[in-house]
Amino acid sequence: MIRLDSIPIPVNGLYVKELGDTIIILSDNGDELHSLDEVGGFIWRSINGSSTVQDIIVMLLQEYDVGKSQAEEDIKNFLFELEEKKLIKI
Repeated sequence: MIRLDSIPIPVNGLYVKELGDTIIILSDNGDELHSLDEVGGFIWRSINGSSTVQDIIVMLLQEYDVGKSQAEEDIKNFLFELEEKKLIKI
């Protein structure tokens, strides 16, 4: 379970490339390619090793027109997916 005080950290060895609003992430061994849209890219850029999940929610609320409960649920689900794909550690 992802808590609001958790601090997500990108996994070492990933290749990350920004192409406009899209972020492309290549796994360290080169066998998996992930593409993040504008909002996913915003969240990815917010994962800096010092921001908590709560901090990321606040940043998202300041940037996009979304309700707090929806943002919290969506961010937790997105971070869970990133963790499952071994792109971040929480």
